This record gives sequence, C-alpha cells and structure tokens, in this order.
Amino acid sequence: MKNRKNALASSACVAFDYAAYEISPEISAELEAKAKSLTDLGRKETDHVFQLGALLEEVSTRIPDRTFGAWVEARCNITARTARNWRGVHRNLGDYRDRAVALAIGPTVLIQLISAPADKIEAAFAFAEDHGRIQVADVKAILAGDDVPGEGETEVDVIDLGGVHGLKAMVEARTRDSRTALLRNLLGLLNILSGALTEAERTGKRIKKSRVAPKAEVHAYYAYELLSSLGTGVGPQGDGKSTMKVGLPSASRWKKVEALLWRLRDSTNWAKVDSLETWLETVVVPMLTWATSKEKSPAWPLPEEPSTPRVTVAASSSGESEIEYDDDDDLNEEAEEAEMSEAETEADVSNPVAALLSANRGPRRGSGRHKLELVRD
Repeated sequence: MKNRKNALASSACVAFDYAAYEISPEISAELEAKAKSLTDLGRKETDHVFQLGALLEEVSTRIPDRTFGAWVEARCNITARTARNWRGVHRNLGDYRDRAVALAIGPTVLIQLISAPADKIEAAFAFAEDHGRIQVADVKAILAGDDVPGEGETEVDVIDLGGVHGLKAMVEARTRDSRTALLRNLLGLLNILSGALTEAERTGKRIKKSRVAPKAEVHAYYAYELLSSLGTGVGPQGDGKSTMKVGLPSASRWKKVEALLWRLRDSTNWAKVDSLETWLETVVVPMLTWATSKEKSPAWPLPEEPSTPRVTVAASSSGESEIEYDDDDDLNEEAEEAEMSEAETEADVSNPVAALLSANRGPRRGSGRHKLELVRD
C-alpha cells in the first residue's frame, strides 16, 4: 500500500525525534502516553479544558526547554498557541474551575479571561450567573470597560439593533456563526477521511465505504450548504427589476472545494472501490487540509489548470483589507473552537489518563444524514 505521509502530514500526528532532544526512553514512553490521551479526547467541554491544561502543564515539566511547542504540534495535533491557552486556563483560572463547570462556560470564553485581572474575572462570572450564559463579545466588553446590561436592564439582541451599526453587527454575527460551523464540519470530515486512510495503512485492508460514508456524508452535507451560503451573493438581472444569485467564481479554488463537498455528500458519487484510497489521498484530504489550514496563504495542493486564470488579492495600503489569519484573534478563536469538536476516534480506555479524560464523554450519535446538529455558540 502506498505511503501516505505527505497527504496526511497536516491532519494527523507525526513522529517526534526524542533522541535528538536527548530525552530518555522512559520519559519518551510517558510523553507518548500523554499525547495519545490528548488526541483521543473528544469534544472539549469546560472541565475537559482544565484537565487538558493540567496534563499539558505536567508535560512541560518533563520535556526540555524550548521543546514543548514542537512536541505538542507533532504529537497532539494542536497548535502550540492552543496548548499555551489550555495551560493558561489551568494555571490562572484553576480557582474558578467549579464555578466555570457549573455555568458551562465555553473554552473560548475561558481563554479570553486568562490574563484578566481578578476584578474583571469576577465581573465576567457575575455576568454569566445573572444572564445564564456569557459569550466572547460579553467578555471583551467587560475587559474593555464597556457597558453591559445590568440588573433590571433589557439586553437587546443584535438582530433587533437598528441603524448602520445594528446592520453591521447582525451581518457579522451571522457570518461568524456560519464560518465557525463551516470550519467545524470541514475538520470533522477531514478527521473521518484521514482516519480511514490511516487505518487502511495500518491494517493493509481496503477502506469500507459503508463504514466511513454515513458520518462523512453528514459533515459534507452541512459544509456544502454553509459554504454555498457564505459564497452566494445577489446581483441585478435584466432591466434591474429582478435579481439573480451570484455564486463563487467558477475558476476559484473555493468553488472546487464546494464541488468536492457536493460530491462527498453522497457516497454513490465517490470514487470506485479500487481507486477510492488514491482519490482520498491525492485529492480529497489535500483539498480539505488546504481549506482548514491556519497558514496565511496555504499552497494549493493540486496541479493548476493551464487555462485557469488566477486572481491575486492585493492588501489595501491602509491595512483595512489586509488578510491576517494567525494574528486575528477572532479567527483564531473560531479555529480553536472548531478544533474542539467531537473526535471521530474512541479513547484508549486501557490508558488510565485517557480513561480519566474520556469519563465525561457523552453518548455518540449514530450514523445518518440528518443526525448531526450544528452547534453555534
């Protein structure tokens, strides 16, 4: 069976050269066990993030200086930034753990509070207790000292705000929710298909479409609908008294992703059994990896068509139109939230740490096209 390391390098854990960092075999084995516990954990609920932070903090004491970031990215399939955030939650918000769990405060909200002074943290928890929930926007307002609805005041939903500012807030909120949900489903699809390839590599057996397709189709179905919605605009038609929907440019790369998702949503359109693995390895996984990449300008993984014109997006000299992914807090929050989606692999309960961290995992949903719910925080 063909070697798939290149195709899966961005979506699966890779080897770490412990010997190069002079890490003993005993500590290497311990770190490998912890890495498996981290990657096997499913959706990161509030308490899970505190547990993960504690686990990563312990790892940091067992690994040489300036090695932690390289190790966590190679062995845990998360970014060093995400790992630092989880450690920060454990270190700086440990005293608030019980309250955070009781209020079911989301991981992205906790991350916003890592560096906050005690009075701001207390204000955030008080807000959550008064309103029954708290979102990132609420935390940012509290940290900035902006007014938030107090006792006896009515909180106005952005959908009801008027004027230019209300219109902007409503559009941004809807777009942000759809973008986060799209990324969550793309990552879920990528995890399922890359996991199937890894299993085929390990066992030497062909991928059984009947086992992979039900879950993959659900993610592809929602991802297609979300991408189509985000990429569709409205333009004038004819004499200007009627309109037409304008989708993604036919030659664009995101249009190719959209077409791929359309195909993946129905497994009868997938490649035949004898070429399924090659198709997944050389086309599907690379395209999904490109679509979910955190790089500012990831390289397109497929050969360009000679006749296809490429469009260059120039940044404005004022910086207002500059595309910044890694340094954009909101986009990184969405990416981190999407990374916290339900994992498609079961935890290895023979590992005591994995068993501990998977103890709070809820029941898994069965397969079926319409059984996945989009959770928009």
